[in-house]
Amino acid sequence: MQYFDYVALVLVYLLYKALNECLKGKLPSAPAAVGRGVGILVFGQFVTLGFMNYLVNRLTTESFQQYSADYVAMLYVPIGIIYALLAGYIAARTYEDTKRMNVKMVAGVGLLPQVLFTVFNFNEGVSSYLVLLLLIPCVLIGGHLNRCSYNKALKVDS
Repeated sequence: MQYFDYVALVLVYLLYKALNECLKGKLPSAPAAVGRGVGILVFGQFVTLGFMNYLVNRLTTESFQQYSADYVAMLYVPIGIIYALLAGYIAARTYEDTKRMNVKMVAGVGLLPQVLFTVFNFNEGVSSYLVLLLLIPCVLIGGHLNRCSYNKALKVDS
């Protein structure tokens, strides 16, 4: 295995642990929930898109590697939407009564890294701009999904 193989595996493992803690761990306070939401939005997209690019380059033959950016670009919109929904869901997952404010903060603060993803995404087409336009509605929908879901036993972060 090469160095990049280990880096890819470690980053995917860290993303798994972060998602597991955010979705199943103890309920955090409001500022921690906002931080978790923005963190998952940025770290999740970065690791997932990077890992997809790595897999396409690693598993395809040399003749198809010239099209690898196109394969990853097709996944950019679904991955961006999924992580925007997750960011809103995670931001509303708090024991304090600030769920709506948290979701709005993640939508606003998460816009800056998403603009950077869009600017430095050199794929042609509207896929990166579509994710940027859908960020705020998806974060709000994710927060709404959390507020409408059934509350489970609260494990408050201490």
